[in-house]
Amino acid sequence: MMAEARWRKSLSSGTCSSCVEVRPTRNGVQVRDSKHVEPALQFSPVGWKVFVAAVAESP
Repeated sequence: MMAEARWRKSLSSGTCSSCVEVRPTRNGVQVRDSKHVEPALQFSPVGWKVFVAAVAESP
């Protein structure tokens, strides 16, 4: 059985408690708010790539 990956956040977040955290899963990527950890969003690998590309293009 594969061990669950740890949640991580940007190094630029510092000790801020209002961060977006991500972790890879067997089926893609999960994303959550560090202050409200449930529920986490689940992205498929393709969905994650589309989401990241859309965020990178936004003003």
